[in-house]
Amino acid sequence: MGSDPIQARPRLGSGPCLVLILAIAASATPALAQTTAPLTIGEVIDAAVTANPGPAEAAARADAAAAAVDLARAAYLPKLDAMWQVTRASRNNVFGAFFPQNVIPISGPVLGTDSFESAWGSAAGLVFSAEVFDFGRRGAQGREARAGRDAATAHADVARLAAGVRAADLFLTAAGAAKVVEADTITVTRLTQLQTAVGALVSADLRPGADRARVDADLGAAQSRLYASEQALEVARIRLAVAIGQAGATLALNAAPLLAASPAALAADPDPAPAVVSGHPAVREGAALVQAATAARDAARLAYRPTLLLQGALSARGSGALLDGTIDNGQGLWPDVPNWTAGVSITFPLFEVSATRARVARRASLVIAADAWQRALTDEATGAAREAGVMADAARRIAGTVPMRLTAARDAAAQARARYEAGLTGIVDVVEAERTLAQAESDAALAALALWRARLALAAAAGDLAPFLAEAAAPAGPPVVR
Repeated sequence: MGSDPIQARPRLGSGPCLVLILAIAASATPALAQTTAPLTIGEVIDAAVTANPGPAEAAARADAAAAAVDLARAAYLPKLDAMWQVTRASRNNVFGAFFPQNVIPISGPVLGTDSFESAWGSAAGLVFSAEVFDFGRRGAQGREARAGRDAATAHADVARLAAGVRAADLFLTAAGAAKVVEADTITVTRLTQLQTAVGALVSADLRPGADRARVDADLGAAQSRLYASEQALEVARIRLAVAIGQAGATLALNAAPLLAASPAALAADPDPAPAVVSGHPAVREGAALVQAATAARDAARLAYRPTLLLQGALSARGSGALLDGTIDNGQGLWPDVPNWTAGVSITFPLFEVSATRARVARRASLVIAADAWQRALTDEATGAAREAGVMADAARRIAGTVPMRLTAARDAAAQARARYEAGLTGIVDVVEAERTLAQAESDAALAALALWRARLALAAAAGDLAPFLAEAAAPAGPPVVR
């Protein structure tokens, strides 16, 4: 899931120039560098899920998909349209036929006139329409909408999971970088003390000048590693600040609980249970998309079916244009001639067969594509769960070697120092022992975080960060270094 801070250090910057740029920027823009209170890993995850735009966008799309379900349900409701109009118009009319259109509005008997004299007219009406039988078409559309809602909800869970995992990974990276800086600082301090001691011996002509040169070279290398570690730490903090929506802040992290104890439960079996994989939000999203594509295909097939409507209308009209050709300006403002109608109508798209076949073929291909993607997501989740199990097992085994390795490195460094001071060995042995001790201390500092990174990988593979957050809030496992 995450990268080891030691391995990541060479990729986190571009050398001393970046360190200088960061220092200048920090001094030139104090208003942007706002130091926050120390954050725990749980607080970082909560901030990332809240502030990251990815989860917010996914949640909004899930709300839109939920509204689409309501829209699909509304298709079952009957329709009742109301209309009212008042006009002032001429009354000329002739016989003739037109294709259905909305341009020529005059109706009535032929009066044989072409006057532009006008009269009042009014109309009002209600039209009722209900689809009493749809051959399952609306049901398929409803299933498509519900599956789309489930897919959007699962996608929102994926976005929240990704934001939380990234923030937690960056937290562990920054915490690891801080421990590397601490270990490198201790190494520089020890080598500085060794430089002083060797310099005194060289000045007293008890050791050759080459010994001091060798210590100087190793001290310079240790200082370079310290500068690179500090650069990696600052870049990791910046990236974490961006991930939690506080790009202008200088973050302080509280990783003490994670360093003081280890996760109590790390799965020993690298083979994931099917329930774990199927419950992953990405797999749930893929399954929902398959259901949505299947329902859309079924709806396309059912589109080539008759539409059976129960309809009724109640209307009234009024006009000041009389049949004898005269105009009564006292009439027409109110509809006073009523009519009603009721019946059943059936419509059928006779020439839509080719278009329907094309739509069904397109939807069928989308079903195949969605199914293939869902299987790929399942394979990825299965592989991620197995990798997390292997990662957890390796982290446990590595952590088990840390106490012995650290003790041996400390004893070796002390013995080499004593032998050098007694004149029984050369400076090379002392420097090599110090280098081994520095590496052991750095690895020891990262071993506990590696266990937590493995626990994070297991939680991410299962698609649920709640167990990880619970353990991080109250770790119960033994510390790596006592």
